[in-house]
Amino acid sequence: MATPTLGIMHFKGRSGMTYSKQVQIQDVAAGLMQWDNGAGASATSGDNWMPDEDVVLQDISFLTGYTVVKSIQPMRNGVPTGDFLQIGSFLATLATRPALAIPFVAGKKIQAIER
Repeated sequence: MATPTLGIMHFKGRSGMTYSKQVQIQDVAAGLMQWDNGAGASATSGDNWMPDEDVVLQDISFLTGYTVVKSIQPMRNGVPTGDFLQIGSFLATLATRPALAIPFVAGKKIQAIER
């Protein structure tokens, strides 16, 4: 049975500002993650975030409980980046997680597909 749950994606902007975006994974293969656009991430949230400046994804953390989805694949304006982030490596309970440096351009959609 699918188990939607939350995660946090941390980005650093060119200006040095940090953006922490809450996301919800629907736990449905090939589904798009939902993004917090001001009221928290939920099943009715949008499926993307567009930063006002160039940003780099530096960290992501997920809660446990997924039954279908094993990884996410970030996308730039609907085009996969080629990165596959295995959820087991990015659990919130881990003391250390792999360092990330995935860049995104200002004004373009950032999305992630569930795999």
